[in-house]
Amino acid sequence: MRGFYDVDCRELSKSGEWAFRSRVTPIAKGVEAVLALAEREAAPVVATTCGGGQMPKYDKDCLGMVRVPMAPGELSWEGALGHERLFHLEKPCGGWHTFETNGNASRLFAGLGIREWVVFGNGLDLCVDHAVRNLLGLGLSVTFLSDLLIPSAPGNGPFGDSGTPTSRERTLFGWLELGARETNLDALLKEAP
Repeated sequence: MRGFYDVDCRELSKSGEWAFRSRVTPIAKGVEAVLALAEREAAPVVATTCGGGQMPKYDKDCLGMVRVPMAPGELSWEGALGHERLFHLEKPCGGWHTFETNGNASRLFAGLGIREWVVFGNGLDLCVDHAVRNLLGLGLSVTFLSDLLIPSAPGNGPFGDSGTPTSRERTLFGWLELGARETNLDALLKEAP
């Protein structure tokens, strides 16, 4: 079995429902197809919300997802492992270092026991990069969907060039060097059981 990691594609709308962030509009249909595939496979989905977006603050706000809070002592979510498949991994406003700021991030992935993760999302050079590198650092297998990646806002990141073709190329090459696998939505859907 594989899991799916939705990095920052959705946020809470003003009406309190999950909605795609406006930056994600170009890939929204593809993300919907991936989430539908995950549902057909009964595969776990871990999602984060962009630090600049409207994030759920309480369990009731997660709308069908199990909230995994940042505080490492808050472990009520662990009771959902093994029978729930949708998890919202909390991160701070303005933050993109999910694994450093959420004391339960590594614990969630270990508890799910899934070795293979399909990653897609918003913030290629920052948030998605961080997610991919940390999953690989946990010894997990990562496949990224190169056509379902939205670049970070321009001018950020360690080189100050996020959102540029140079940054995209450097980031994807870095993932491949670390052992990640590249595919696209069509190939993913064709290989699905």
